[in-house]
Amino acid sequence: MWKLGIGEGITLTRSRFLVALLLFVNAMAWSYMNATEIGMLLRTIDMRLVGYAAYYFSTAIFALVGGFLANWVRRRLILYAWTVFGAAASCLPIFLRDLSPAYLLLICLIWGASVGVGMPSCLSLLSSLTNIEDRGRISGVILFVTCVAIFPAVFLIYNVDAVAGSVLLVVWRLAGLIPLRHGDWSDSTRVEKRLIPYSSVLRDRSFLLYFLPWLTFTFVDTTEQTVLLRFFGSDLCDLISIMGLVLGAVTAVLGGIMLDLIGRKRTVIFGFVVLGLGYAILGLAASASASWIAFMIADGAAWGILTTMFMLVLWADLSPKGCEAEYYAIGFLPPSLASAAKVILVPALGSIQISGAFSLASLFLFLSVVPLLIAPETLPEKVIEQRRIRSYIDRAKRLAKGHVSNR
Repeated sequence: MWKLGIGEGITLTRSRFLVALLLFVNAMAWSYMNATEIGMLLRTIDMRLVGYAAYYFSTAIFALVGGFLANWVRRRLILYAWTVFGAAASCLPIFLRDLSPAYLLLICLIWGASVGVGMPSCLSLLSSLTNIEDRGRISGVILFVTCVAIFPAVFLIYNVDAVAGSVLLVVWRLAGLIPLRHGDWSDSTRVEKRLIPYSSVLRDRSFLLYFLPWLTFTFVDTTEQTVLLRFFGSDLCDLISIMGLVLGAVTAVLGGIMLDLIGRKRTVIFGFVVLGLGYAILGLAASASASWIAFMIADGAAWGILTTMFMLVLWADLSPKGCEAEYYAIGFLPPSLASAAKVILVPALGSIQISGAFSLASLFLFLSVVPLLIAPETLPEKVIEQRRIRSYIDRAKRLAKGHVSNR
């Protein structure tokens, strides 16, 4: 069995790693806090559905806008403006004391824009700081810390009123200026820009072979949350979500190691198969507690692996140098679009048979493996073979040393 240490061969300096880590943790935790605050502001069910749909659609649209802006504006300047814009947007509930439905909808649209517009530049920063050989492990650690930070951030926002929540959002978002102001940015943004339209990205065969399974995963996993809520109830569903985030944090690190050790393609196929089996078990024995536990483990493990791969690693592997933001902008769309679709499809999802919903989810996930089988491996085979040979040599040395010491 060949091994790879989490820090083995990492070339990224500690200061530059902290820049990427703090920026991503700040932005992602803040987006979760935004979504939580929206749910607290929108008191009626109908208004909540409209507000969430507006928020997620705005996030998706402005992610495309942000990817376009990255062609013309320096990344660091975009990140500065994005952070300040987010802090200003978080102030809106404080100044708009009369939170009528129209104002609430406006807040949702502005908050969605404040999340989406800078996300491609934030995500593409990692590609300029890392090498393809260590990108998986670094991304896994970043996602692990992000998951850990989300718990206290969402807990705090959930237990305060709207004004205090807005103040907390502002303070949290402004903390993102610290790595921008004091971080090591030497040579991290000096990349020659190449202007390519989004249509060119969508014509990239390798991109599509990975994008379609990612789109399927996000739609299946997000829309099935409504079915799970109806079947398990809110308490057990919340427990599944929490355990999924905990397991996802752990498997993000393990998945990052696998992405760098055995390759992107094999690891992602493993994630889809695990989640497909989880839904299949739930569909066959939905009333058995053992199937709930098996599903929680499968869902958390798959979420950690696939999110690390598709949110942080893959698009940097596939994109030409200087075009990372466009790839990340489109790659960022599925989670936002899936969340909007879940809100819109709530009435229809409520009428689906439980066992049929889980079986259908399993079928779609297994079908998603088909394009992955013909997709190219983005981690160079030379790197995989070198690590395999190095592992065999290290193992042989340990065996030889043990043989000599026993003589």
